[in-house]
Amino acid sequence: MNFQQEKYAGGAAGYDGRIRKLFPFYETIHAAINAALRVYLAPESELLIVGAGTGAEILELGKTNPGWRFLGVDPAKAMLGLAKEKIEAAGLTDRVCLFNGFVGDLPIGKLCDGATSAMIMHFVPDGGGKIEFLRAIASHMKSGAPLVLMDANGDLNAPESELLIEAWKQQQVLAGVKWDAVESGMKERTNAIHFVPPERIEQLLAEAGFHRIQRFFQNFMLSGWIAFKS
Repeated sequence: MNFQQEKYAGGAAGYDGRIRKLFPFYETIHAAINAALRVYLAPESELLIVGAGTGAEILELGKTNPGWRFLGVDPAKAMLGLAKEKIEAAGLTDRVCLFNGFVGDLPIGKLCDGATSAMIMHFVPDGGGKIEFLRAIASHMKSGAPLVLMDANGDLNAPESELLIEAWKQQQVLAGVKWDAVESGMKERTNAIHFVPPERIEQLLAEAGFHRIQRFFQNFMLSGWIAFKS
């Protein structure tokens, strides 16, 4: 599978600044993931972080949950290099293992108590790719373990999506992005992201072996779900 992460982000350099302009509520995403997982996970838990990127999720979860351990997976080596630096600076190195590759490349071994995938699956085409992605995550989770999935979604041709798309653009303008850059960026984004309606995401989660599927977060075109490995 090719998530096109580096193409979308423009490489590791400057990624943290760009993602916060694209999603001005970026910190809220990780805080929401943290809050949802804390409802269900024990103080001593091991989490699979799919698409660890530059380490934002691991830092958010690790600083506030001292008993949690993390396996961070990402195909972009440069991103993991930045994540490693941040993790070391935060004093979390002894609780984090980083794996350069795709989740499907992980060796079969110890199963995790929970997992996250934030803004990753929308780079994967449907028609087999998304279900393969979710099944790969499920194969590394214990029965009953929670998965938090955050993904851009929607039907771009549906009339009700017009407000969501235009408001997302305005969020970026309010974050300081020039209108021309917002417009060109959105055109590139709609080509790179494989949008599906939220109902399709819930169907895929069920087909991949998850149940108790609940959407708990939404900000325009981005939504968050929690589901449990059957």
